[in-house]
Amino acid sequence: MEPHADWSSGDDQQRIGAVWEAAGLLPQGEYVKLHRLTADVQANGGVISDADLDWAIALLESTPEVVVRARVMAMLAVLGQPTALPQEHRARIGAAVAPYLHSERKLDRLAAAHVQQALVARE
Repeated sequence: MEPHADWSSGDDQQRIGAVWEAAGLLPQGEYVKLHRLTADVQANGGVISDADLDWAIALLESTPEVVVRARVMAMLAVLGQPTALPQEHRARIGAAVAPYLHSERKLDRLAAAHVQQALVARE
């Protein structure tokens, strides 16, 4: 059995980002930023800055790629764990994912429902 790969290094994230960019999913720099933001949110108790939340929501709303939206929504779902999420952030996240609850794409619907469930669980 091969050893488990460590995908946490910056070089690995650059390589993965390059693959995503080559596939037309997301520019490499944005992939790396999303990965770092997700890691920071997880390391900091589910806390996100207003600027980072603005960026994540803008990415969610602007990308045509369902896999990118799912990746952003997965990060949004961990916000507020265990640190309480400000009400303004809750409202903005809820509004941002609401359109995807009725998407024709199943992955959008599942990811948005996961975020909504996470927001309700933290009320």
